[in-house]
Amino acid sequence: SLQSLLENVTGEDLEQAAKMLEAAETVFLLGQLRSAPVVGLLHYVLTMLGKRTILLDDSGGLATHRAKLMTESDLLFCVAFRFYAREVVNIAEDAHRSGVPVLAGSDTTLSPLAKNADLLFAIPEHDYTCSRSLAAPMCLAQAIAMALAARAQSSSAPRIPIVTDR
Repeated sequence: SLQSLLENVTGEDLEQAAKMLEAAETVFLLGQLRSAPVVGLLHYVLTMLGKRTILLDDSGGLATHRAKLMTESDLLFCVAFRFYAREVVNIAEDAHRSGVPVLAGSDTTLSPLAKNADLLFAIPEHDYTCSRSLAAPMCLAQAIAMALAARAQSSSAPRIPIVTDR
């Protein structure tokens, strides 16, 4: 999966994703089941970079209702892998219909997220035994966040501020 990621994701793809994130007033993050850790990482890093984010998690059953707050000036960043959480697919469809830009990560270009994505990162899964690895999607999430950081910060070595920087 990591090798496929290296072969299939280009610098132009990362730059386009960073531009989409930069242009968004608010980034809505959505991933359930096995995808939840990927958007959890993005929520943390984007927040630390000063980007306004809303994590559409399934706590309280409010993800669909909170997603209705999205406008065309926002961005939905959604992640789903086979067996594609129905709520994630539905929210992506609604966002696309409402003119909200959609950035998506999934396991294949045949994913139900593909038809609604303005930019899709296909992260193929290869052989697995008892569990599927999140190494490739987590690396992609980190690369996208760092592409945004590079655009947002003037120094050549973007970094998240730490407590001792004060």
